[in-house]
Amino acid sequence: MPRFYFHVRYAGEIDDTEGSEHSTQREAWEEATKACGELMRDLDGNMKPGEEWRMEVLNGKQEIVFVLRFTADTGPGYMASAPP
Repeated sequence: MPRFYFHVRYAGEIDDTEGSEHSTQREAWEEATKACGELMRDLDGNMKPGEEWRMEVLNGKQEIVFVLRFTADTGPGYMASAPP
């Protein structure tokens, strides 16, 4: 069964050195989206404008299969002196 690795890039790098087996890329995608939801919840409001959080899913050859990315940006109404 193919092995996939789920690396997180936010305020440093967290590499998945063990990986997990999934019979299809679709199953790896489902695992990645579930894990992202759980990990994003753990940020608990600490992400700041201008930061990026992402998960890179790699196959057994260490090739990127998926990238799930969440970025925090400001819009025209953002006031720099106000708390985010």
